[in-house]
Amino acid sequence: MIFKPTSIFLRHYLPKSVSYSISSMCVFLFSGIVHEYMDYITFNKISGNPMKFFFLQGFAVLIEHIFKQIFPRLYIPKFIGFIFTFLFNGITVGYFLKPWIVYLKKNPTLKLKYSFVKILLIHLHIKM
Repeated sequence: MIFKPTSIFLRHYLPKSVSYSISSMCVFLFSGIVHEYMDYITFNKISGNPMKFFFLQGFAVLIEHIFKQIFPRLYIPKFIGFIFTFLFNGITVGYFLKPWIVYLKKNPTLKLKYSFVKILLIHLHIKM
């Protein structure tokens, strides 16, 4: 929906690797816009946090691709890759969840005795 038409268009003007990189970032940009819109509809506010989250995710994918191109013989075990991915997502997930955390903090009627959201809020040291 986003990658293929963008890369086909850009290949006429840029090298293939550059057009693929830009097209990949456009996919993450589109996803950020869609999530930002959902947050706007829900909270009537634009925070920019989903855009930050998806930009960082796309940037990480590009860095990984460049790293593999520079060091093609370097083998990273799947378990180590999983750890890197888990840590990166753990660091950046705050951007994605922040609008929801703020909303749930202001609306205590949505609290449940045992819920993933409550565990998350406790883990992030946000008192409810």
